Amino acid sequence: ANSRPEFNLRIGTDGHLLLTFQRSLISGVGYEIQVSPDLQQWTSAMESFTLVSTQDLGNGYERATFTAKPQGSTLFVRLNLIFPSAH
Repeated sequence: ANSRPEFNLRIGTDGHLLLTFQRSLISGVGYEIQVSPDLQQWTSAMESFTLVSTQDLGNGYERATFTAKPQGSTLFVRLNLIFPSAH
């Protein structure tokens, strides 16, 4: 079994971006898709990406696939994980 987290960004057959990653099903763990034209200024892109499918991996994680229209010629994408604060 592959124990490395999956993060895949590619161009779909329709020319849209396809972002696939594994995400935790643990309550409270969140994520934010962020984009940057220059690796310096990052902004949330959650409004630009639409969830198109999920697949339960049976190990507390699911594979989520999002799609978005391309935004310019150069675009960097990262995933910001948000963990619940311990009180």
